[in-house]
Amino acid sequence: MKKLLCSLAAITFIGLSVSVFSHIPTAGAAFGTSPPWIRNDHLSPGDRLEEVIYLSRNDTETAKKAAIRIAGDKDLTGWIEIPDEDNLIIKEGQSILPVKFIVNVPVSATAGNYKASIFVNLSPLAGSTPAEGGEVAIGLGAHISVDLSVLEDTTKKDTVTKESSLSPSVPTTPTIPTTPTIPTPPAAPETNNLIFDLAGLSSGFINLIKMFADLFL
Repeated sequence: MKKLLCSLAAITFIGLSVSVFSHIPTAGAAFGTSPPWIRNDHLSPGDRLEEVIYLSRNDTETAKKAAIRIAGDKDLTGWIEIPDEDNLIIKEGQSILPVKFIVNVPVSATAGNYKASIFVNLSPLAGSTPAEGGEVAIGLGAHISVDLSVLEDTTKKDTVTKESSLSPSVPTTPTIPTTPTIPTPPAAPETNNLIFDLAGLSSGFINLIKMFADLFL
């Protein structure tokens, strides 16, 4: 009899334990993002940055809706765009949802560092089966940090440089090639002096002949 009572007590305890613990939410439910950040340190005014962040969960039993909230620098929060933001739903049986984030840097953006935080929360879809008595619907959340740097706009400086380089330059006066120097031919021998010398030699020779003739004749 004593053994029977102990057995009944054990069965009752086990039954109560199963009933209680079956209504406790699963502690292993997890939700996160990959990568958990959006970073860029070389943006320029007018740039467009696109990043895809993957939302992931391990509890795929029910469909969930992703709600996004952005906080941080007022300028930066206005640059971030999320296409189809109102329809970010992780379907039943789906564990990963890619979400595109677009950052449109205005042309008038001031150079500097900008930071913001993106908070993503998963919640049951409207009209889904509510939690049973004793259960608490737990909303899962994740955080994405945004860290962007905008560099100084050098467009104007480049424009000035390009305009100055393209400005017409005053043509310089072409150099006129000099007339090549014609080498002077060697001077011809002075024929007048030669004739003079021959003439002088002839007259002297004739005088000598005359002198001999006068002696012998």
